[in-house]
Amino acid sequence: MRLRALLDTDALGLKLLGGEEELDRTVRGVMTTDLRDPSRYLAGGELVLTGLAWRRDSADSEPFVRILAQAGVAALAAGEAELGDVPEDLVAVSYTLRDSGRSPASAPGTSRRSWTGTAA
Repeated sequence: MRLRALLDTDALGLKLLGGEEELDRTVRGVMTTDLRDPSRYLAGGELVLTGLAWRRDSADSEPFVRILAQAGVAALAAGEAELGDVPEDLVAVSYTLRDSGRSPASAPGTSRRSWTGTAA
């Protein structure tokens, strides 16, 4: 399935925060995690869903996104229930890694606004 198809599914409540040029990326699976380092569970191509419980402050965003990028995830969906909006530093570090060529991922890619009880 393509990221574009997931975003076009209204029932999922996803909104794009960035990475429009990556919407044709194939999603091969979905993983939900709040681990600081979920790399041992990633094979590549996943849409990673997180509630952001791994994040204590802005310094935690870069290592988390780097781990996802190195694992080759397709995108990150971050929930807003815990912190309100998806933190700007998470969005910013995702673009920095992607634009430097170190990341194949379009993280954070999406935010799931409808989670009430996170992504990306």
